[in-house]
Amino acid sequence: MILRALGIGEEVEVDTYELEVHSGDVYLLCSEGSAGLVHDEVIDEVVSGADKLHQAAVELIEIANIAGGPDNITTVLFRIGS
Repeated sequence: MILRALGIGEEVEVDTYELEVHSGDVYLLCSEGSAGLVHDEVIDEVVSGADKLHQAAVELIEIANIAGGPDNITTVLFRIGS
């Protein structure tokens, strides 16, 4: 995926998605270093219980590291505003 995004070839194949979003929705973007290591239920619990999304992102990274994250771990959380 990253190689496609960086464009090792002359043409880059881009994946695009359209989603219906609502005010208050929270989205998580993460690298392959954490994908699959933290279960959806744990993500929901951490994000729901955090006062700030930054706190939740830090906690999710810590959980992925404890679970043996095999690579760099990047986590971005954002909330759709009203």
